[in-house]
Amino acid sequence: MHRSFVALDLTEPMRRRLAAVARSIRSHDPRWATARWVPPENLHLTIRFLGDLAEENLESFIRDLPGAVGALSTFELPLAEVVRPIPSSSHASMLWATFDDPDGRCALLANAVSDLAATLGVAPETRPFSPHVTLARSRRPIPFSADVTGRADGGMYTPATGPPDSMSVREVTVYTSTLARAGARYRRWASIELGER
Repeated sequence: MHRSFVALDLTEPMRRRLAAVARSIRSHDPRWATARWVPPENLHLTIRFLGDLAEENLESFIRDLPGAVGALSTFELPLAEVVRPIPSSSHASMLWATFDDPDGRCALLANAVSDLAATLGVAPETRPFSPHVTLARSRRPIPFSADVTGRADGGMYTPATGPPDSMSVREVTVYTSTLARAGARYRRWASIELGER
């Protein structure tokens, strides 16, 4: 069985921005230094968690994925909040970077992947889709100060270049993950380009 999910890989500028923010938060707020931070190379935006799949089901899903997403065209995904404490700033157990989906293209992609997953018996998602990247998790709630975000999101970009405020979505990637004490290890199984039906 393979613990599987479908995700969007971050563009390198976006990955660098979020990794820099994570480093800065840890240095500006010692309370968050001991949280479990996602390594920069593992940062991703989950489109659909598939759960444990037998290898033949995973391979079948990958074969059918181009038909499910190939008619969808590439799109821009704007960054909404560089850090959002979840569920609240006073009792945060996670820190997310959130993205806007102004024309619903990302939700449409998530629905197409979910419809395909349902053919394998994957249970429907009960929570509304919210495009985000998990930056950190904490076993116990930790307060998060909003002013840390402003300090954390500066310093590595010049006024001429500025930080990236959106990323282009051109493909989806199927991953499996193995949980270990040091953190999850990901294996890329396939990347499917949008608009390549």
